[in-house]
Amino acid sequence: MVEMVRVKQAPLFDLRDELVEVLKALKVNKKSFEGVQIIPLERVNSLLIIGYDKSLVATAIKWVKELDRAPTAGRDSIYIYNVRNSVASDLANLVSSLISGKGAKSSSSSSKNKRMTPPGSFRNNKNTREPTIFKKSRPSLNAASMQFAGEPALIPDDSRNIIMIRGLYPDYVRVRKLLERLDNMPMQVLIEVMVAQVSLDDNLKYGVEWALKNNAAEIHGTGISFNESDGLKFNLAFDDQTDIFKLFNFLATNNNFTVLSSPQVLVLNNETATVNVGEQVPIITSETSDTASSTTSNRTVQYKDTGVILKVTPRINNDGIILLDIDQQVSSVKDQTTAGIDSPTISTKEIKTKLAVKNGQSILMGGLIAHNKTNNVSGIPLLKDIPGLGWLFKTTSIKSSKTELMIMVTPYVISSEDVLDEYIKNFKEKLTGLRQQLEK
Repeated sequence: MVEMVRVKQAPLFDLRDELVEVLKALKVNKKSFEGVQIIPLERVNSLLIIGYDKSLVATAIKWVKELDRAPTAGRDSIYIYNVRNSVASDLANLVSSLISGKGAKSSSSSSKNKRMTPPGSFRNNKNTREPTIFKKSRPSLNAASMQFAGEPALIPDDSRNIIMIRGLYPDYVRVRKLLERLDNMPMQVLIEVMVAQVSLDDNLKYGVEWALKNNAAEIHGTGISFNESDGLKFNLAFDDQTDIFKLFNFLATNNNFTVLSSPQVLVLNNETATVNVGEQVPIITSETSDTASSTTSNRTVQYKDTGVILKVTPRINNDGIILLDIDQQVSSVKDQTTAGIDSPTISTKEIKTKLAVKNGQSILMGGLIAHNKTNNVSGIPLLKDIPGLGWLFKTTSIKSSKTELMIMVTPYVISSEDVLDEYIKNFKEKLTGLRQQLEK
């Protein structure tokens, strides 16, 4: 059963919250209201009541009419707004700037050093700061100012993530509408990344870019702008997933194609996501010796992250284009060959770049080629180690190899909870398929 009840006097969301509390304490014919949904419809200022039992819905409608009363006029009251998607102090600061026509002079203290206070209790600490109060300034001739009947004040509490509003009821209604319009779900970006290493043989001795330009794999990508100082030699954008699969098949068939990592990261807009797959290596940064005994007395050790380290910062503009700041580092530990130094040598390949891509478009970054040389010594045991004559019984061969680092990035804009649920569903299906393959 579905019923819509129009709210005439009381604040819509306050009435909804009060109604939910009342219904929790009631039972009709030994039936609770757990199956009754109360949905506020802001555009028509009504409550949508959904339930399977007619008696429960009828009781809910009755209490809507009982609670639908305007607050006492002409006197300041305290109202509470529960922040859903923002930080209370940031939202209060922004709304205060809007209603006063100028930026707020102060903001509340950071919530990082605050501890949660249970409802109904108070802190008794001399160092505890008083909550910041954002008040509406006196009306001015500023065109950006908004006229209010009184002087509403916004008091944020980051520990509970609420905003207390002190003022007249008409002012509260206007302030609440501003808060609700600004307190939206933040945009998110799901970023799929694949970091791979390609061993370059005779077929790709000039790199992957040369093979793509000569259309060796009949792959078609769109070139995009990049900064050569980042160390990248080419960037390609792929709108068709078929071309991506062609590229991977071509590299896997003709060369040694190794996937180093393939993470998926969900990150808020304008925030940085970091993925670190590897280990920390101790590096000796300083050493103090006792000159009298010639023994080491103290060493300072710093741990350095190695492996695959990815930092991505997405920025979504109004046209749906995603600006990506990418910092990709692949490092490995090598044995130290310098005498007297205990710390290992770390080989690092790093890419820093900024890209503008479409939603769901795959970007291939590559061209970072490393040259490796290894000396292999073989010969007759014992005889090859004779000083002065050992060279007669051994041979030395030098083997050189080249590898190219490639990064594939595909961002997806998560604009609503429905879109996020769809990606989560697809991810679970992939995990289920992988689990079934492992169990075979």
